[in-house]
Amino acid sequence: MEKEKTVTRLESLFKEEVWGRMSPKDIGVPRFKILEDFFNNIVAENMVDVASEECKSHLKTNGDSVTAKYILGLIAYNFNRIDDKVYFKFLIDLFLQNSKWAVVEHLAEKILEFGENRHALKALGTSLERLKRQKEAIPVWEELLKLDRFDAEVAKRLSVAVKEDDPEKSIQYVKLAIEGFIKSGKYEEIEPLWTILVDLAWDDIAYFERIERQLSDAQQTAMLPDMLKKLNYKYEPENTDISIEILKKIIKIMPDDPESRKHLIKMYEQKYGNHSQFQQFMQLSGLGNFKKPAAAAIKLFENNIVFEKDNYVFHRSWGLGQIQSIDNESIVIDFPQKKDHKMSVQMALNSLQPVGQDHFYVRNFLDPQGMKDMFKNDFISFFKMLVRSYGENITAANLKNDLIPDFVELKNWAKWWSKTKTIIKKDPELGISDLKKDVVFLREKPVSFSDELINRFNKSKSFSEKLTIGEEFSNNVDESENSENVEIIVSYFENAASEGSNTKLILSYFLLSSFVKYSDKISHTVANLKKKVIEFIKTSSELIVISQKITSYDNKKEYLNLIQEVRKDWQDVYSDILFELPVRIHRYIINRFIQEKSFAPINNFLEKIILNAKEYPDIFLYAAKNIFSGAWDYPWLEYSRNALVLSFFRILREIKKVEQRGSRLRNNVLDILFADNEQVLRDIIKEYDEAFLNKLYDMSLSSDFFEESQLEKIISLIRIKYPDYIPREIKKADDSFDDEELYVLQSGYDSKVAELNDMLNVELPKLQKELSSVSDVSADLRENVDFNALVEKQAILKKSISTLDMEIKSAKIIDLDSVKTDVVSIGTIVTIEIKGSGEDKAYSILGPWDVNFEDNILSYRSRLAKQLMGRKTGDEVTLKIDEGERIFIIKSIEKYS
Repeated sequence: MEKEKTVTRLESLFKEEVWGRMSPKDIGVPRFKILEDFFNNIVAENMVDVASEECKSHLKTNGDSVTAKYILGLIAYNFNRIDDKVYFKFLIDLFLQNSKWAVVEHLAEKILEFGENRHALKALGTSLERLKRQKEAIPVWEELLKLDRFDAEVAKRLSVAVKEDDPEKSIQYVKLAIEGFIKSGKYEEIEPLWTILVDLAWDDIAYFERIERQLSDAQQTAMLPDMLKKLNYKYEPENTDISIEILKKIIKIMPDDPESRKHLIKMYEQKYGNHSQFQQFMQLSGLGNFKKPAAAAIKLFENNIVFEKDNYVFHRSWGLGQIQSIDNESIVIDFPQKKDHKMSVQMALNSLQPVGQDHFYVRNFLDPQGMKDMFKNDFISFFKMLVRSYGENITAANLKNDLIPDFVELKNWAKWWSKTKTIIKKDPELGISDLKKDVVFLREKPVSFSDELINRFNKSKSFSEKLTIGEEFSNNVDESENSENVEIIVSYFENAASEGSNTKLILSYFLLSSFVKYSDKISHTVANLKKKVIEFIKTSSELIVISQKITSYDNKKEYLNLIQEVRKDWQDVYSDILFELPVRIHRYIINRFIQEKSFAPINNFLEKIILNAKEYPDIFLYAAKNIFSGAWDYPWLEYSRNALVLSFFRILREIKKVEQRGSRLRNNVLDILFADNEQVLRDIIKEYDEAFLNKLYDMSLSSDFFEESQLEKIISLIRIKYPDYIPREIKKADDSFDDEELYVLQSGYDSKVAELNDMLNVELPKLQKELSSVSDVSADLRENVDFNALVEKQAILKKSISTLDMEIKSAKIIDLDSVKTDVVSIGTIVTIEIKGSGEDKAYSILGPWDVNFEDNILSYRSRLAKQLMGRKTGDEVTLKIDEGERIFIIKSIEKYS
């Protein structure tokens, strides 16, 4: 019944519209009030869906129906039916075209009841202006500008609207409009606004330089001469220095412009007219000869004009000197070892470097202690002064030559320079050359580190390059930085996250998460991305590859936490990430395993890394260092000690091969062995017999790794234990690792064989199929993120297959029938009792692949098992467990079944 009533009322409304031949020009706000009453009724009667269906059906035959579109729009905004919100936009555009400004105002305000909307705000502002309500339009345009601060048309409108009441604010809107037109490429709009700004705010030279820089970056330098001339009129002749700089910029763009050269000569005369040799130096420079290149003439004049009485000069052999007198013919200079040295003017100009009073050499000569104090207390000013002394461009070699030893000790140079470069990057006046290594320069115009990064960001072509810059921005740019640069980066990664690439989704999410500190506006976006990331992590087989692409330590920790939160097989994922380089997140993973009392993955990791030390030298040395140092002194830890030590010494030859440049791995080995009074080396010697130690020494000798003094140290330490020790040559060093044989139960062996078969016959073919589906021979595979991710994943899988295959080939099945129970051995169950307590505990001693801590099944390689092996029933043994050392009695030994 209610449905029929709703349909009948709707049909009546439709008939009024059709029969009345209502066009947009005939419809006013009262019509929409009637439709709103109808909407309120259908909501009360729960007939919204019925009305929606009828309206859509009506539009199929009457596509211009305002009634149907308005009701659908009301339903869409009140019930958040996103797809149908477009009907209100259609209506606004329709009534804008028909100049029905009151209706446009009504429609826009109806949309804005549900939140900010750019289209509605722009329509509302336009309608209010057309209705002669300019004062009411201003806050609307201002709200719109908050959503997009570089909407040039809006900023231009506002600059006019507030000009009378708030001139300062009008100027700010002109500035925003100029930058907005540059960003949108509407360069023809800029010059009139520039003219306005020159008249109103000509003294804001930093802003004009900013616009000049932006136009240069946009390759619009042809516009600049006329614009700069307008600006120069405000500075010439009162502000000579600024006028000279503006004229030099004009001449750089238009070197054949005679007017600008004449003006520049005039400004030089105004500045240097009292110089005794002004006319001579001007004539020598050729600046007045318009056939001579302007740039060379300007440089020559500015170099020469510094030659004046009492000024300083530098000679490469005689050092720093002070000019005593100068005339048209000669210059007299005092050098430390050549007093009153007379030179012709031309000779002096050719062989001497003029240095001003602020040059480092002069200041250090006049006040060496003051320079040291400045270096210590105001380093950035000191550094800029030093760079200016080298013509605003200095190399690390020059720095090193001037600062050692008075300011920096030679032994500390590398560390000091590395730290200093980080400081330099953040200063807006300093830059580090992208083309020449370790060259620092002073910028013509200050550029904040934020702006420098955004320039690099805009120029970079690939996602990975932009990601690196985005991370650098997040790590180094203060939260108070302007939001423009933040918006550029955020906008890019919001789009990248929606492109369909899972890799880009994950990496964009972490980057944007770090940008929440700059703007709360992106919190909602980040929350939505996190949901997508979690959904991906739940089912993805690409987690290892993506982990390698996350460079931020904090982001990687969160990534691991999400994996543990949503994946049942998180331990397997963590285990694979342990083979990732560089070794940064490994400690966190190991600690997570320990906190969860999940020890088997750590033991499996150790077993693999010892067996494959040559393939993973960094990771092996990380593990070895933790074991040798006692950092991983856990009772549940199991590994072959012999294999670990042999792998450590055999890897020396591999390091020599892989590390042909640098010495990071070598230093790591030396640090492990020889730090703390050679404690690790002493422990190894204490642990093994003479034959084993001789083998270790022979490997050290044949590896050509150690220096002679280090080899002698090894021998001397062995002789403390074996005084008569003489190294015996071993005929042939075995290149393979002579690990202990791997003993396992048949079930453990079968499980590993099944795992290998699955990798070979299921996972690898699946990967190869995925690779063929994402590769595009016509594209650049270096930028195919999905393809590269799969290639890396394939490499990891093949390495895992190789490792597991070697392990299976070395495995020996435990023959439980032949196990004897006279002593604790592999394949036995040993029951022990804490002495005097009456509490029994049984442990099964099996292979590494059979371990199950919940069932008290230990590997024979574990420390606890090693302490029990070879013991008989009734033996007392002191065991180190979590609570400390306790005495146990072996009560019984049985076969495992």
